[in-house]
Amino acid sequence: MDPIPTELLGLLVLIAGVAGCIDAIAGGGGLLTLPALLWAGLPPVEALATNKLQGSFGTASATLRFLRHGAIDLRALGPVAVLTLAGSAGGSWLVSRIDPGALTHLLPALLVAFALYFLFSREWATCPRAGASA
Repeated sequence: MDPIPTELLGLLVLIAGVAGCIDAIAGGGGLLTLPALLWAGLPPVEALATNKLQGSFGTASATLRFLRHGAIDLRALGPVAVLTLAGSAGGSWLVSRIDPGALTHLLPALLVAFALYFLFSREWATCPRAGASA
């Protein structure tokens, strides 16, 4: 595998930083990182995996913060965690079974659809923000 050009690596790091800030405020940073990874030439499955790994660090740090502040009921979290694990395993299995050529065309369309959904969703404006005082 050829080394990643320094300029491209710098741009990807910048995009990941901006996406991390967006994730910390409202979520949805993957709408930046996934297209950037695809544009950089990663195959779709690897781009999805890299995007998920990057997002996992943000999710882990947010979870730790909420745990420290007592905002998470661990007893209620068990069943949800099991369902989340099953869903992520199923999604990973499904993506690994889809033709990479089809994913190359499907992912941009899905990203645009998700972005439009969030842009025009009425629930978005009324969604409570993490850390906002009541």
